[in-house]
Amino acid sequence: MSCLDGENILEDTISKISDCKAIIAAKIGFEPKDILEPRGIQCIDEFAYLPIPEALARYYEKYIMKKEVVEA
Repeated sequence: MSCLDGENILEDTISKISDCKAIIAAKIGFEPKDILEPRGIQCIDEFAYLPIPEALARYYEKYIMKKEVVEA
């Protein structure tokens, strides 16, 4: 049995990504989202099925540069 279980696994994982500004994911549950967003970590799923370089570029344009992202 692991020394981490249930909520401890989630808290341990969140502590490891606490310096991230956002997570780009195909799906994220309500519980993790409700925990991450108040800690300043955006949960982004709109670019999840794009190749990683393109998803990151679109995230950067839309959320960092605050530009309108044109869908291809």
